[in-house]
Amino acid sequence: MPYYLDLEKRLDHLSVQLVNFDKKKMFGGVGYMMNGNMAGLGNGLS
Repeated sequence: MPYYLDLEKRLDHLSVQLVNFDKKKMFGGVGYMMNGNMAGLGNGLS
């Protein structure tokens, strides 16, 4: 498991309510973009 899948699911659930909020796979994890700017990143476990 490269990153926290539970956290990704929770953020996906919350992001449904936001406008112009996208998810992209990047940096070995998932990046969240708002209006084309990075808003957050979930990546590898340490």
